[in-house]
Amino acid sequence: VERNAGKPVTVNGEAGDDFIDFNFYTQTLDNTGGGSFQLLGGPGFDQVFCYDNANPDPDAYTITSARFDRPFWAGFNYASDLEALNLTTGTAANTVNVRSTFTNQPIYLFSAGGQDTVNVGQTNGIQSINANVHIFNSPSFTTININDTGNTLARSGDIDNGADPAFGRLSGLAPGQIWWKLADVASINLTTGAAADNLIIYRNSEVMNLNSAGGQDNVQIGHAGVGGLQFITGAITVNNSPSHTNLIVTDAGSNVAKNANMDFAGSNAFGRVTNLAPVPIVWNNNDINNVTIITGNASDTLLLYSNTEDLRFNSSGGNDTLFFGAFSVGGLQFISGTVSVDNSSGTTEVVVDDNGTTTTKTAVTVTHPAGTYTHVQSFAPALLKFADTGISQVQLRSGQVTAIQPDKFDVQATKVRLFFFNNGGNDGVNLGGGPLGADGVQAQVEVSGTPGSTSIGFADFGVSVPRNITHDDNGSQVTVTGFGPFSHILHTGTITSTAYALGNALDQLAIRRTSRPVNVSNNTAGNPTDIITVGSPTVGLNGITANIAQTITLSPMAFVLNDSINSAARTYTFQPQFFGSILFGNRIVFNGTNYVEYIPDTRTQSVDINAGSGADTFNVPISRSASLTLNGNNGADAYNLATHATEVSDPIRISGPGGLDTLNVNAENGSTGSAVMMSTMHFSNVVLGTGGNLTVAAGGNKVLSTQNLTLGTNSKIDLTDNDMVLDYAGGTQLPAVQQLINAMRNGGAWNGTRGITSSSAAAANPKNKTLGALEATSFKSINGPAALFSGETIDTTAVLVKYTYYGDVDFNGIVDFDDYSRVDAGFNGNKTGWFNGDVDGNGVVDFDDYSLIDQAFNTQSGVLRGAGAELPGRTPRGTAALFA
Repeated sequence: VERNAGKPVTVNGEAGDDFIDFNFYTQTLDNTGGGSFQLLGGPGFDQVFCYDNANPDPDAYTITSARFDRPFWAGFNYASDLEALNLTTGTAANTVNVRSTFTNQPIYLFSAGGQDTVNVGQTNGIQSINANVHIFNSPSFTTININDTGNTLARSGDIDNGADPAFGRLSGLAPGQIWWKLADVASINLTTGAAADNLIIYRNSEVMNLNSAGGQDNVQIGHAGVGGLQFITGAITVNNSPSHTNLIVTDAGSNVAKNANMDFAGSNAFGRVTNLAPVPIVWNNNDINNVTIITGNASDTLLLYSNTEDLRFNSSGGNDTLFFGAFSVGGLQFISGTVSVDNSSGTTEVVVDDNGTTTTKTAVTVTHPAGTYTHVQSFAPALLKFADTGISQVQLRSGQVTAIQPDKFDVQATKVRLFFFNNGGNDGVNLGGGPLGADGVQAQVEVSGTPGSTSIGFADFGVSVPRNITHDDNGSQVTVTGFGPFSHILHTGTITSTAYALGNALDQLAIRRTSRPVNVSNNTAGNPTDIITVGSPTVGLNGITANIAQTITLSPMAFVLNDSINSAARTYTFQPQFFGSILFGNRIVFNGTNYVEYIPDTRTQSVDINAGSGADTFNVPISRSASLTLNGNNGADAYNLATHATEVSDPIRISGPGGLDTLNVNAENGSTGSAVMMSTMHFSNVVLGTGGNLTVAAGGNKVLSTQNLTLGTNSKIDLTDNDMVLDYAGGTQLPAVQQLINAMRNGGAWNGTRGITSSSAAAANPKNKTLGALEATSFKSINGPAALFSGETIDTTAVLVKYTYYGDVDFNGIVDFDDYSRVDAGFNGNKTGWFNGDVDGNGVVDFDDYSLIDQAFNTQSGVLRGAGAELPGRTPRGTAALFA
């Protein structure tokens, strides 16, 4: 058909495979004329070809399921029995509007060279595209606009070129498919309908712009079935101006490691991911509900500079690394949309880097609300979420800002491993502090960074779970165990100090080694006594090269300083801490300058020092409230106690059977003080200054052994139910010792003010016990030259003092026939001394002595500790033996 002279024309193909050509020769539809055409195909395979190749003018063509039209051409009507319709546009930039197609009547669009635009769709969107549309433009490029705006029903479609690598194809959104030759397309603009549509883009090489008429669409770019994103070679931009789109960009199926970036595309209105696919994928941040990035099977790296959308990361199997923030963009300031990280098939390490920021982050919190994510808040402008599984580690790297208020991280709860790195500020990292305390920290925490920049806190307050915490510094890192189920690592060069706030149960904290200060507190009143052990089983206190302090404590604590492994001499000096004139604490200095400090003193239940085997020195001017025990172990130790000029000291407990120690109690004759001996001890010298006292703790199993003894005014030794050895040199000291006993016994009242006493004898009921004193020679004359006195080896120049019954003159612990024999001999021979029956120490054996002896004999209730080794064949004789 070339012309019809304005006459109506009907073409009826009938049988046969017919070709109906418009302007095959003239190549312009303008020449056809104004008459209408009616095309009927018939039973064969009939095709229509419209040639407008030579038309130089831009025209708009309209195609429906019933007509072909353009201006200045009458067009034609066609019936359903045509099998294909073809249109070739002219050389100008033409527009082809494909409104609808008839089922099984494909449309083929060609161009003679113009940069055409093809619009597919009408008022009901593309739901009237019942047959396939094929678009070509070999001389030039065509822009394709596919608009499903009028559709209110959700559709699921995909874009792919897998069926023919030369062609792209949209299927599923319309009843028919829309095809285009990839080499002939400038761009594809696709607008989905008003419902929530689903679209998958498997492959593309053309530029694509996606939009929506209002539905909350789901758009997936890439697919595991085609190897991820490898065939996404045309840039894609996603919009949804009336609503919001859920965007998935997946490289699942790819085995090639990617090094990708995410940032704003020119401005913060658009986000993008680059280098994950061969081309950028861009989205309008205002139109996106969330973006999910799924990496491939290899170990991928992705750097997130900025986002405003809800961003979700996952992996199909690789061991990935994600970087959030960078110095070049000022740290994390542009991460303003929630970010979630999962790795359901591999592992991911996340580095969250705020280096480059100009603001401090003073209230960063790490929590784990109900669910399966650890939350990091207030580090970036948006919430960061990390899945419980699949995350190998999350690094939190602070900025370099130094300010009065430093960066502060509160790790209240986590189920992912955290690594804190301080880039230069004065940071604080606190673990616990939430409702679960230490139990909220369900993964390891590691802290590192620039030297001397981070303070560490462990907070378990309010929690009633007992803890057994160990703090051990090997010089390069501190390992903390027992605070939650995992150990924690603190790089020594980074940290400035560590603080422990203990909980409501009975907690134990062992500070084995530390080169940085440690602070301990318990801020809840009424809790059980916590136990703080300082020192290592392997190096003692040599590993404590920084100060340890107890402060702001409302519940009691007990301190144990353990140096028992050490053989070198050490000096422990207590330095009372005053607020004005008020004593509020004590400081124990050792290692020269390092100390353990307990403030307030009244909250310290006890302090125990277990010294080593060296010649240690204890200088304790004053001790208040705390039960203080000094264990010198085996060295020749020196105890200088209660030496403060004005303050009265509470009793100080001492122990250590080995070594030849010295003891000075109130040696400066200042205020009063006392020592309590908790075990058998050996001294070269015991000096009790004015008002100074020494008590041997009751138990009947201890011996106070000393070579020299000096008692000041109003000073006394209380042996309670124990014994004493004065191993003198030179002349006998028995008269002096007996005088000290007599002075305290004071005729049986036991109320003297200076001397050697027994509070046990004073409290005895009946009054049948006392302190007896013998020369060692007398004792050996009975028990033999090798006899032990209360387990102690003695020579012949010693005074032995024994807590025993009146009349136990042979020190065998009981009053028997042998004792009466010696008393009688002493009485008859006008002798004196305990050995001869002078049990009241008045210088003669008289009626009073017999009265005391008889009372003791009649009321004794058992053998007091036998002082000597029994002679072979000799049995102490009691009442039955005496009267046999």
